[in-house]
Amino acid sequence: MSSEHSKKPGMPSKQGDVDLLQDPVAQQLLQSKSLAHLAYNWHDGTPRVVPIGFYWNGQEIVIATATDAPKTKVLKNGAKVAVSIEDDSSPPKILQIRGTVHTDTVEGLAPEYVASARRTLSEENAQAFLVNYGCQDTAGEPLQTSIQGSRHLVG
Repeated sequence: MSSEHSKKPGMPSKQGDVDLLQDPVAQQLLQSKSLAHLAYNWHDGTPRVVPIGFYWNGQEIVIATATDAPKTKVLKNGAKVAVSIEDDSSPPKILQIRGTVHTDTVEGLAPEYVASARRTLSEENAQAFLVNYGCQDTAGEPLQTSIQGSRHLVG
């Protein structure tokens, strides 16, 4: 999704233009500690919205989850989704993104899942969370695990 039109300096990007993701407000929200809200359709066509942690890799929003999580039944390659991220200011700053899912499965926890936990939680809480999940020991060293994770990339 690239911009085909030329913009004059100071002209805002058109809605739907990926250049909007370079806007300072968008970048602030993509790097924030806020949860995203992921909207998708269930098998029967009913809409669902779930709060979820995310990681922005500079090109895509990465949402990592367990392979047996209910949402993985419908978040398949090519699925259409929407993601919103907002801050708690008044009035709030809101970023809304529509995109297509690309899925892959990784052994253990996806690195983006760990990075998201470290970004959104205090270091102490992130450490406790990762130890509780079984992917790190209390000294912060990775543990060998049989956990499989699913990554959903929205781009």
